Amino acid sequence: MPGSQNSSQTSDRGQRAVKRNQAKSTKFDLDEFISKTNDRLKTLEDENASLKKQIEELKALHIAASNNKAY
Repeated sequence: MPGSQNSSQTSDRGQRAVKRNQAKSTKFDLDEFISKTNDRLKTLEDENASLKKQIEELKALHIAASNNKAY
């Protein structure tokens, strides 16, 4: 039994080492990720502002049309 436990522990260590090496070899550029995320955020903020402006314009048109019908 002790022999099977040792081989199991060795296998676990080997798997952890493989995962650790994969993580090290993965080249993740944090600055690039942040830059792209900020660009996407800016685009969404611009789109949001544009949509809010369109909503206000449509509300104004609706109010104007309602006022014309009332008179």
